[in-house]
Amino acid sequence: MTNISPALRRRLPIYFRTLIRLYGRGKERVSSEELAKELDLTPSQVRTDMKAIGCVGQRSYGYGIPSLYKKIADILQLSDKFRAVIVGSSHLARAIAEDAIFAKRGVKLCAVFADDQSNWSLLPECQLLPFDSFNSYFLESRPNITVLAGEPDTALKAFSFIEANASLTSDGACYEVWNFTDRELTSDKLKVKNIHMSDYLMMLCLDAGR
Repeated sequence: MTNISPALRRRLPIYFRTLIRLYGRGKERVSSEELAKELDLTPSQVRTDMKAIGCVGQRSYGYGIPSLYKKIADILQLSDKFRAVIVGSSHLARAIAEDAIFAKRGVKLCAVFADDQSNWSLLPECQLLPFDSFNSYFLESRPNITVLAGEPDTALKAFSFIEANASLTSDGACYEVWNFTDRELTSDKLKVKNIHMSDYLMMLCLDAGR
């Protein structure tokens, strides 16, 4: 939907998580006031957001959570359209791979590339492969998301290969790299998210010490 503002695009995943949480509590419908309280917004902003995605609440009823959930899921394209792989055998890589967060959000985790292949617990559709098969796999499968969560040198090799071979325009695909290593990665060809948890922890400690 082209009429969705950048601000609303950033809020949609938050709406999505909130609806899951409310539905888990047994709620079938929700008012704009309730959503506003959950998201720290005003009710009028919620109604504006819902109108922008084509949903209008009913007076004294609000919004049906299942239908609103499906509407937002469709906009976010949560339908296994996107594929992800993980590079690395760190504890963090294992935690990400063994969690169902990708599947819950409509992203299929297809493969993990790790030289240490002991004691993994993966979903049946996810392959566990050695790192030296990453290049050929990438060229054949073109995953949309590559998570780098291992040794920096290994991550850099994977990143360099992706950057050299991925195109954002040739087939309309979107290639993203989520970098959990301690190296700062940048690219003119790829969307790169540098996620340095140690930095956030240090900032937390700094803020707490003030």
